[in-house]
Amino acid sequence: MSYKPHFSLSLALALAAVAGVGMALPDTAAHAAKKKEEKGPKFDLSKEYRAAYGEADKALKGGDLAAAKTAIDAALALAANDDEKFLSGQLYITLGSNAKDMAYQRKGVDLSIDSGKISPEDAPRMYYYSGNFAYNAGDFALARQRLEQSIALGYHENEIEGMLAAAYFKENMVAGGLAALEKGMEYRAANGQTAPENWYLSARDRALGTGDIALYRKWAMKWASAYPSERSWRDAVVSTRYKANFTQLENLELLRFMHAAKLMTELSDYQELAEEATKERLIGEIATTLQEGVDIGLIQPGSPLVSEYLEPAKKQVADDKSSLPAHPSEVGGSGSPSILMNFADVWLGYGDYAKAVEFYQAGLAKAGSDAGRGNIGIGTAKAMAGDHAGAVAAFDLVSDGNRGATASLWKTWIAQKTATMAAPAATEAAAPAA
Repeated sequence: MSYKPHFSLSLALALAAVAGVGMALPDTAAHAAKKKEEKGPKFDLSKEYRAAYGEADKALKGGDLAAAKTAIDAALALAANDDEKFLSGQLYITLGSNAKDMAYQRKGVDLSIDSGKISPEDAPRMYYYSGNFAYNAGDFALARQRLEQSIALGYHENEIEGMLAAAYFKENMVAGGLAALEKGMEYRAANGQTAPENWYLSARDRALGTGDIALYRKWAMKWASAYPSERSWRDAVVSTRYKANFTQLENLELLRFMHAAKLMTELSDYQELAEEATKERLIGEIATTLQEGVDIGLIQPGSPLVSEYLEPAKKQVADDKSSLPAHPSEVGGSGSPSILMNFADVWLGYGDYAKAVEFYQAGLAKAGSDAGRGNIGIGTAKAMAGDHAGAVAAFDLVSDGNRGATASLWKTWIAQKTATMAAPAATEAAAPAA
C-alpha cells in the first residue's frame, strides 16, 4: 500500500500547540507559590536544569535557532528525571516547529512520550505523531507500535489506520495490514462514515497477492459494497470466477446477475450468454437479452450475434412459448426435478417470474432435487420481479460453492438497490410541507 505520511506545516503547528511554545518556568518563589494553587503540571527540576531551560527558552523566543539548539542539547544533557526529560522534549518540538525540522520534532515527541509525562489529552496525538515520524524514517516496527497505541487511546484522525496498514504491508505482514484496514472501516461505518476507497483497493490487491481465493472475494465484495461502480462490481464478478470451475448452468446463473446489475458492458458478455443459453435452449432469454444489446448500441445490427443467435431466436419464440406447460402439473413424463427446473429457466427467460418461481418450487418439492439450483433460481426470479425480501430469503438458502458466491453478489447488490430506493423516500418524508 502506498501511503504518504502527513508531514506538513499544519503538523508542525499542531505539535507546537501540544508543546506549548515558549513555555517559561517560574523563576521566583512568589510565582512558584502561586502556581501551586493553580491546576497544571508541577515539575521537579534541579537548579542547574532550570537555568539551562531558561537559556533555551530565551534563545527560542529570540529566534536564534542555532543558539537554541546548543542550549537545548545542554539542557537535555542535564536532564536527570522524567520531568526534565519531558520538558527537554517539549523544547525540541518547539525548535523543530520553528525551524521546520522534522528530526528535532521527532526527537522531542519521543522524549516526551518516553518520559511518561504526557497528559491523557495529548497522548493519542503524540503517539500518532511518533508513529508518523517512525514511518517516514523507515522504522516500521516502531511505527506500528506507536500507531496502535494511538488508536487504542481513541485516535482515528488523519487516516491513521491506513498508515498502520502501510507499516504492516511494508514488511509483507499482510494479515496485520488487512486487520488494521478492516478495523478502521468498521469504526467509520459505526460513525456514519465511509473509509477512503484506496483502503479497499489496497486490501483487494493484497488479498489477491496472497493467493487466498476466499480472501480475495471478501475484499472485492467489500469494495463493491462500499464504492459501487461498474469497475468495482465487475471486479467482484471476476473474484467470483477466479480459479473457480463453474458449470455451464452456474455460469449462466452468474451472467443473469450481471445482466440484472447492468454489468454486461462488453460484447463478449453477450456472446457468452448467447452461447450458454443456446446450450440450454433458452430461446426467450437469447431473444430478449441480445435485443437489449442491440438497443443500447453495444451489438451492431450486422454482428454475428444478430445473424447467428438473435434472428433465429426471434423466429422460434412464438412456437417455443406456445409449447410450454403453464403449470407444473402439466409436465408429462417423469416430471423429474431437473425437468421442472428446466421449464423454470425457460419461463425466467421469458420474464414470467411468477411461473418461474412456481416451477422451481415444484422441482424443489421432488425427491433428489438440487436445492442450490432451485433456490438460486427462485432468488433470481424474485429479484428480477422486484421482490427483494423474497429474493434475499431464497439466496440465504444458498451458501456453498459457486452458487453461494453468486448468491452473495445478489444479496450485496440488492442491499445497495434497496438503500438507494429508500434514500429519496426518507428525504421526501423529511421535507417540510409547502
